[in-house]
Amino acid sequence: MAKKMSSLVKGLEFETTEEYYQYIVDSKINGNIDQCRRLYRDMPKENRKEFLSSLADHNYRFGDKQTEYEVLKLLIEEI
Repeated sequence: MAKKMSSLVKGLEFETTEEYYQYIVDSKINGNIDQCRRLYRDMPKENRKEFLSSLADHNYRFGDKQTEYEVLKLLIEEI
């Protein structure tokens, strides 16, 4: 895990990058759009790519995850 990402993860008292990624999704679910965007923007570019890829993969495999799709659309606008 890159130093900046490690700091972000630990700053929120998470242990893994995946927990940070889930927090982004949970922020969107709870209606905290600005927080969702900020969390995404705070990540290093490489982690943004990894997050979007994992989100798209999860959406593809489970197909009915409307929330993940909405998060994906929202964050693509940030690129």
